[in-house]
Amino acid sequence: MGKDQKLNRLRLFSPLQGWVYFRGAGGDSEDPEAISSRELCEYTENILELIKLRHLEKEGERGLAVYLYDEVLEKKIYSMKPTVNIWQGELFGVLEVESYGTLNDIELQTLINEWRGQESDGWGEGFEQQPMEIEDGELYVSFWQPNNSFFIKTELDLKGFVEQPYDGLWLPEQMKKHGGLIALQLESVNYTNKPKTRIWLEMPAKEQVILQAIKTIGGTSIDDCIITGCQSVLSPIDNRFSCDEDINKINLLAKRLASFSDQKLKKYNAVLCFEYYAELDDMLDLTHNLDCYDHDPDITSPAGYAESVLQKAGIDIGDPAFLYFDFSGLGLRLLEKHGTMFTPYGIVKRNEKAFKHELTSSYQKMTPV
Repeated sequence: MGKDQKLNRLRLFSPLQGWVYFRGAGGDSEDPEAISSRELCEYTENILELIKLRHLEKEGERGLAVYLYDEVLEKKIYSMKPTVNIWQGELFGVLEVESYGTLNDIELQTLINEWRGQESDGWGEGFEQQPMEIEDGELYVSFWQPNNSFFIKTELDLKGFVEQPYDGLWLPEQMKKHGGLIALQLESVNYTNKPKTRIWLEMPAKEQVILQAIKTIGGTSIDDCIITGCQSVLSPIDNRFSCDEDINKINLLAKRLASFSDQKLKKYNAVLCFEYYAELDDMLDLTHNLDCYDHDPDITSPAGYAESVLQKAGIDIGDPAFLYFDFSGLGLRLLEKHGTMFTPYGIVKRNEKAFKHELTSSYQKMTPV
């Protein structure tokens, strides 16, 4: 069997742990400081770069699948590739698996056991011993921890749904329990209410609908509730709002997004991925500033970007000389050089057009991750 046969996609998630040896005036610290999975999000690119450097030539396109001990899995699994993924503001270790058909329960558990061994004693052991240079010192990351809180879960078990890869035509859809562009779970802040009352509010919504939702949980105004959950069919917004975020502003954002065409929504998603640290005011201002960004929805990977650049230069990438060429590596270098970022919604880049500030300060600078 070869890769030309249709492959099934599976992702396994597990928590990450990071440590930093900080540099100071007195030299490097002797004791590392643990950093959370949320803090690790800042170093996503550093981790991805080290993962790339750890890939061996003999592993080829199959990645860690070349080390499988189980004979059934060795035949059924085409590739196993480590990476990382942000979910609900935390960075997780991920194993991306391609297989010939769906794995049954026994095969899946065998795969999880094999990956656990790679995380603790194989690939992961070597990875956690490699330092990553960051601005404040050296970062070390472990894909495995010897404690009861460690787990390996399928994407479905962790999230309750499976993200669909972008096919260049439709936005990545996620299985949600609620409709609307944005859905907020509201809870009363009245501590005399026992048990706590919660309700889902789908946005955009009319003012009377919002007030009715607040009354349902025992309040009289927006000040009487907090946000305890957020869902959106737009991945960059999913789980972004919580606690005392301004509900009226979120509703305004939903109204603006509801007026967008599908193509404009794709661009907005790409820009939000580019401006990863965008706050709610930034998100609102971005709705009026999409022309400040150049977007190509047809290129969704570093390899695709490299191929596009080479083709525009008149180079035939179908030449046999490119059979084993590292398009992905070249693409990453070109993206960095050109100040461009690839996202599931296409590549995006900030252009020279002036940003019009409505809610944000002109001193705030939107920067890529």
